[in-house]
Amino acid sequence: MKRTLVLLMAALMVMASLSAMAESPFTADSPGEVSVAVFDRSNMDTNYGDATNNYWANWIKEQVLEQLNIEVTFVAMPRSNSDSIIPVWMAGGNCPDIFISYSPAILYDYAEQGGLYELSELIEQYGPNITSELGEQLPYGHVSGGQYAIVAKRGLVAHVSAFIRKDWCEAVGYELVADENGVVSITYDDLEKVMTQWKEQGLCEYPMAMLQEPTTYEAESMDSFTHAFIDYENLTDEDVAVKPDILWPGVKEGYRWLNKLYNNGLIQPDWAIYGDETEWKSWISNGKVGVWAHAYWRELAKKESVEALYANHPEAEVVPISVTNNDGVAALVDRYVPYGMYMMVPVYSQHAAEAVMYIDWLSKYENFEYLAYGQEGEHYTKLENGAHDASTALPDARPRISVGDLVLTYNGNPDRDVAVAEMTSAIDERLKPVYEAAYYTALENTFEPYDFGKTIVARGDYGLSLNEKIGEIRVKAITGAVDAFDATYDTLVEEFLGMGGQTVIDESLAAYQEKEAK
Repeated sequence: MKRTLVLLMAALMVMASLSAMAESPFTADSPGEVSVAVFDRSNMDTNYGDATNNYWANWIKEQVLEQLNIEVTFVAMPRSNSDSIIPVWMAGGNCPDIFISYSPAILYDYAEQGGLYELSELIEQYGPNITSELGEQLPYGHVSGGQYAIVAKRGLVAHVSAFIRKDWCEAVGYELVADENGVVSITYDDLEKVMTQWKEQGLCEYPMAMLQEPTTYEAESMDSFTHAFIDYENLTDEDVAVKPDILWPGVKEGYRWLNKLYNNGLIQPDWAIYGDETEWKSWISNGKVGVWAHAYWRELAKKESVEALYANHPEAEVVPISVTNNDGVAALVDRYVPYGMYMMVPVYSQHAAEAVMYIDWLSKYENFEYLAYGQEGEHYTKLENGAHDASTALPDARPRISVGDLVLTYNGNPDRDVAVAEMTSAIDERLKPVYEAAYYTALENTFEPYDFGKTIVARGDYGLSLNEKIGEIRVKAITGAVDAFDATYDTLVEEFLGMGGQTVIDESLAAYQEKEAK
């Protein structure tokens, strides 16, 4: 009976496939055509090909022509200035039928100017896989009620985590307890006590590493600490959507705490003078610090700081931590949005149907899998948990340089469990459980950056200078004298608001209220 059911389902799938092909307006005698932008990183050996002419690109061309009767042409898009070339293409009327960007501003600007093809009817007609596989992401391609982009799906959305030297905690008698996902929680009061003991007992001179983050809206090295002080009774969804975190209730107290740590000698004293991460990495890898925060995957990646720490200090043991308030509520940190690349079609394209059919084809998991991982048995072995083990690749396996740039529809494996299993495949065995625990720690209490669905014009006018001002607030709030903290923080925030910050907030609030009212 089971075999009969399987055969019946297979027959139905074939019939559905044939039906879809029968509805296609393209035939072998009259094929469709579509031009597709592809990032060119200028990193291919000429023996392999180039961004538009290599084994994997040619495989796509063959398969799409065979299955959809559509001829594909790839158009090189230099990665280093990819967003800059789009206006040139659009103004010249020679933009590929599918062009790509990670920038919501590109989507909003061209949609609002009437420069993009509205795709909803074509998706309904030719995009069953787009609807089923990318359905949750499609709203992020809406602008003013229209579907102006098809949006890739991101497999992993965790962003930041804090870390601590477990071996140093044990040395001062502090026990770190993990839950079933490997998540360790510690209150900011306990964290301060532990760091103070490390310093007093000579385990390190300055326990915490901090990074200069002068132009970023989120502070990867600070939010895991300052956001543990959020006053949740007074924080609203509106606050999170429209205001920078320096104005969220309670965050000021988080910076006051860092200011106290700094003035008590618990933070590296010269952290703010370095413009890159070289010194930061050396503090971790040389065992000079025991607490830090960052994007959870950064310092755990192969050949990065923690791997170097373990090599330099074999006794070291690092675990991710979720810093909480005294009620056990974890710091509220951002997560990545659940989407990746925007795929757009210029309004003057004569091949919008082919564009949607092509993206729909890419959305099929088997096509993604072949492009993302290669040939099973040659490039990888599939494990029981669904992960693709690339360590088993044959010595003469076909080169796979920049193949990921052809996979427009998925940013990583769309199956979260598979993606989590695969993210640790290339790192030291000691770090694998740390890496996995860091992922879940980074999801303890998160918010997603709000999608206004339209351009916030004031952000474009003032954004760069405002981000720099936030960076100045962070540095001066942490490094200033304790008794000058309030005056310093409040004065700088007033300057932020007066130099365009309030204008951005007001416009963002209006856009938020407009969207939420629908």
